[in-house]
Amino acid sequence: MKDVTATLVSNETISKSVNILTFSAPELTGTFLPGQFMEIRVSPTITPLLRRPYSIHWHDNQTIQVMNKVVGVGSDILYRARVGYKFNIIVPLGNTFGLDCDFAILISGGIGVAPMAFLQQIFIKQNTPFINLIGGKSKTDIISTKLDHVNIATDDGSIGFHGNVVSLFQSILPSLTKHTTRIKVFACGPNAMLEAIANFCTLNRIPCEISLEDIDAAVLFDPAAKSKDEVIAFYPGFYTISIYRIAHTLFKLEVPVIPRMLTEIAHSETGIDIHPGATIGTGFFIDHGTGIVIGETTLIGNNVKMYQGVTLGALQVGKEFASKKRHPTVEDDVVIYANATILGGDTVIEKTAMKFANPTNDVAFSKVFGNKKKLALISFLNAVIKLPSRKPITKVTLLNPYQLPKLSGGKSTIVDVKATDGEGNNYLVEMQVTEATDFEKRIQYYVAQNYSGQIVQGNKYQKLKPIYFIGILKFNIGKNPNYFTKHRVHDVETQENVLKEMEFNFIQLKRFKKKIEDLITPIDQWAYFLKNAEDLEIIPKNVKDKGLKAAYLEADRHNWTKDEAEYYLKAEIKERDELGALELAEKRGEEKGRVEGIEIGEERMVEKIILSKHPNFSVAHLAELTDLTEDEVIAILKKHDKM
Repeated sequence: MKDVTATLVSNETISKSVNILTFSAPELTGTFLPGQFMEIRVSPTITPLLRRPYSIHWHDNQTIQVMNKVVGVGSDILYRARVGYKFNIIVPLGNTFGLDCDFAILISGGIGVAPMAFLQQIFIKQNTPFINLIGGKSKTDIISTKLDHVNIATDDGSIGFHGNVVSLFQSILPSLTKHTTRIKVFACGPNAMLEAIANFCTLNRIPCEISLEDIDAAVLFDPAAKSKDEVIAFYPGFYTISIYRIAHTLFKLEVPVIPRMLTEIAHSETGIDIHPGATIGTGFFIDHGTGIVIGETTLIGNNVKMYQGVTLGALQVGKEFASKKRHPTVEDDVVIYANATILGGDTVIEKTAMKFANPTNDVAFSKVFGNKKKLALISFLNAVIKLPSRKPITKVTLLNPYQLPKLSGGKSTIVDVKATDGEGNNYLVEMQVTEATDFEKRIQYYVAQNYSGQIVQGNKYQKLKPIYFIGILKFNIGKNPNYFTKHRVHDVETQENVLKEMEFNFIQLKRFKKKIEDLITPIDQWAYFLKNAEDLEIIPKNVKDKGLKAAYLEADRHNWTKDEAEYYLKAEIKERDELGALELAEKRGEEKGRVEGIEIGEERMVEKIILSKHPNFSVAHLAELTDLTEDEVIAILKKHDKM
């Protein structure tokens, strides 16, 4: 990293609000890589105070370029800057793209094209073939300066492919895969575009690198985050990280006092203590955050998520250790859960496996679908139920919220969650492990009882609201080979659905055979979670739905209390005992049937011998031949009308 005074040698306007700035300085020689950025001090005065970060758009010898879009005071000053002005810049900062591939697909939108020119410059030097895909709502959104091999997609079809950039990518992918298999995607642009690209690449098993900032990480990693504005206004973790970014830059420049002063202000306001000397990668997200301590020599990689109460501290505290690495290293994509204490400069935290519970266990099932956040339940209901109004379910009230079950006695094979939505519709979600006698009759009685229980004596029938039953079964029901079936009352001749008040939905996990790459619908992804979560080590990358992500996080036993873990284990043992008893009964039934079958077979064989020999043999001879009494032989002959 260099602190450089650079001269503006070119200011090229490419649209009403976008320009390209070229800076020159002898110190700008050296190795810069795609994905890195620089920070510019916009004005020598106090306004604006903060430096502005810009992706490196182009680098050549002693010059460096950035792309600027006017969004506020600082960017407006740079838009109007005159050639010859001198600016203080810090460069290079941040992490780089990985360049290992045989064919590169560069996907961008809006100002996200900024790092792509530099990236393609490196690929040209490496003789790596590439293609640029640029997306926008209309042709006025397209910025493609200095880019080669460009394909454009616009939502309105005003230029290029009519559709979004992911659809464009999908249309050309077959022709690309004919020539090479080592394709890699590099993407930068709006969050919605990045999320769609990540989902598509995951489904098609295409390596993908996406440029994320701290605020993007908060929106993507936190299921409760609704928008960037919400994160900026109300998230103490984001506020603290933003203050740290400024303080860290000043710390690297060896500015005295101010870096520590800034982080202590954030510490006093949020309870999050990050030393300005710590090195933290992009896409860092702190959830809740109170009580977090990150020491001076800590190294944190990209896309790391951290919960409240975490300490990244030192084992040695003497002055003689001041110049040594005293704090841990955290690698990319790691999640550190609440109240973890990690100490020592030699400690390296790698991306570890998550430990998902079996969602069909009654403790896990109730924790996922019955917790008060209700994100998972709402998502699941929307995946399964299509209301007549076509409106998505946005709010539900739990009628039996999650609490640790009493497992001292009784059955554990049936667990249910009851809820009602804002329109009064009722939902019964039931998990059943083993097939029971008269199961179909029981659930109809159960639904009818809940339906009639909505009104008391004297109330009108119009107060009754529909009931939707969802049964998650570990056995099959009916002859339909599909794992998901929906049952309503229909007119036999016209198929008209007049009796609409009750609907039965079944997810039969025994019939669900899809692999992760075959998941298409939301209900596919939920069924995959219910059947396979226990065998997974991470949340699948194609999971984008916030409610389903919340379900995986609730099912991760690293986040559970000691009591929850204990009851979960007891429920597992109880379920296995019940299944074992059932299997034993079935085995004994099979053995009894086998013995009885042998006996019946032997009787039939004796009868066949007697009938085949009669009337050439006497009754006495037949009795001696078959080891029966004469009376038993006579009885067989009379049975077949032979006497």
